[in-house]
Amino acid sequence: MAQFDFPQFWNARMRGPLCYNPAAVRSILPYTIRRTELVLAGRQKPEIIAAIKDGIKKHTLPHLEAGAMTYMMSKQQYLNDDAHNWVPHLMFYFARAAGSNWGGILSARRPC
Repeated sequence: MAQFDFPQFWNARMRGPLCYNPAAVRSILPYTIRRTELVLAGRQKPEIIAAIKDGIKKHTLPHLEAGAMTYMMSKQQYLNDDAHNWVPHLMFYFARAAGSNWGGILSARRPC
C-alpha cells in the first residue's frame, strides 16, 4: 500500500492493518485489492501503475467518495524500517489538488 516512489515499497516486513469507513470501502479498498492482485501476480511497479491508470480510464476502479477515511489504530503495525511501530492515526482522502489550495506553496516572507 506504500506510494509507488517509496524506497521501501517492496519491504515484506511492512504491516499496516487498516479499518475503512463505508465511503473508503467503496472507493479506496478496490485500489488496494487491485494493487495486491498485481503484486501477487509478479508485476513490477511500471506495470502496476499502468494497470491502475487503465482501471481509472476504463472506469473499472471507482472515483473517490467524499468523506472516505481509514483508521490505523493497531499498536502492532510496522509501517517501514524507519517508522517501525507508528502511532495510531486516521487518514483522510481528498481529490488531488494544487498545493496552493492547501497553503503548501506560501512564500516564507508572507506573514501568517
